[in-house]
Amino acid sequence: LNEWVQLRPKSVAALLARATFYRAAGWNARGTARSRETTSQQFQRMGSFFQRAAADLDSARRLDPKSIVAYRLMIDMAASRADLKTSREMLGEALKIQPYSFLLRLAHMANLRRWGGSYEAMEDFADESAPYAKRNPRIKALKGFVDMDRAEDFEARDRKGDAIEAYQRALRFGDYWEFRYQRGKYYSRSDLDEDALEDFNTALLQHPQSDDVLSNRATVEYELARHAFGEAKDVYFSQAFRDIELAVAIDPTDEGHLTDLAFYRKNIPEYAPPQQ
Repeated sequence: LNEWVQLRPKSVAALLARATFYRAAGWNARGTARSRETTSQQFQRMGSFFQRAAADLDSARRLDPKSIVAYRLMIDMAASRADLKTSREMLGEALKIQPYSFLLRLAHMANLRRWGGSYEAMEDFADESAPYAKRNPRIKALKGFVDMDRAEDFEARDRKGDAIEAYQRALRFGDYWEFRYQRGKYYSRSDLDEDALEDFNTALLQHPQSDDVLSNRATVEYELARHAFGEAKDVYFSQAFRDIELAVAIDPTDEGHLTDLAFYRKNIPEYAPPQQ
């Protein structure tokens, strides 16, 4: 990436690609633990990568002021500081360029969900965006994120009936892949593996390169195989092995995927996909 930028210093694509790498490296340096369980050194490394990403994004925006990709990355990085004000400002600038974008709004909604927003703020933002759904129907799905969050809260309080109803309400706003994925994980945790498999299959039709969906689908396929017989057992075990290998191929740094792959290689080696 450095060589690409050096050879093509005015290439917006090169700058955005490197900024995307720096952003991902920053989140990876931070890790996924809660703030109180994250060291100052991890935060410092994240900040260092994000500074480099921001420099590339500023250069890209100067070369192409209409790059909504740059704005989307900046909205994402605002989450690292729980900076909803900057997230909203960047969204506003981006929507001047593409007012009907679902993905830009989705990036800001993610920040509202994770970093100090509220159900009321999420609902207000979804309502504010609703008129644009006439041109882009996907925008309707924004309202479903409120119910998806509520479902996760209900499950944490062991209110499983309320949780499944909330997931179903979310899906009524739009058959969005993340609603399917989260409900599929709920079904999997509840040992409803066939229902989970159906949701994961649908999620992957929309988001086929999601290593997390593939990994979770592998888990339910493995569980279904354990209780199946004959050809069905072989099919499920083979699919599980194939899915975890695909997940590792997409993200070879994920320790959970690597652990699962090692487990399959040890316990069901006869179902490994043929080497290509």
